[in-house]
Amino acid sequence: MEWYYAKNGQQLGPVSQESLLGMYQRGEIKGSDLVWNETMSDWMPVNAAPGLPGMPPPMTSPAPAHTPPPYSGPVGGYTPPAANAAAFSTVLSSSMSSGQPMPPNYLWQSIVCLVICCWPFAIPAIVFATKVRPAYEAGDYAGALEASGKAKTWFLVSLIVGFIVNILVTIFYIAVGMAEVAGSIPQ
Repeated sequence: MEWYYAKNGQQLGPVSQESLLGMYQRGEIKGSDLVWNETMSDWMPVNAAPGLPGMPPPMTSPAPAHTPPPYSGPVGGYTPPAANAAAFSTVLSSSMSSGQPMPPNYLWQSIVCLVICCWPFAIPAIVFATKVRPAYEAGDYAGALEASGKAKTWFLVSLIVGFIVNILVTIFYIAVGMAEVAGSIPQ
């Protein structure tokens, strides 16, 4: 039996069932790629195609013409992952077409400040750090730069305030310790 298949938006084939299965086993065709043969009324994913080993048996229906219907894209609301990936790569390539590298997001630095320095100032740093990548991937390079700058500012504020507070607390504990020692030594 001859099979037609759709890959990257193009109708290809016909190929024998053995060739189709070989392409599937080698990973050249995915389970979500659409196929058609003369016993089918419309295109379907390889995983759901009747007549392929391990798949449901062919449906009994009048045999359509020996030429496949024109491939018109996703069938019955089904969108193969390859089409989603193509759309995603188009969006991603348009955002990266400016040739600008993604600005640093300062996320890990902000998380470290949250844990060991001054958490009230680290929280806005984390919020802005998480906005860098989505803005960049959406093609908003200026927005990504702005979010990166704000994340850096809040990270530095958290670091500096945390450092100063830790120094003051250390001085306080040293002073209290010295006062206790001075009060406990007989003269």
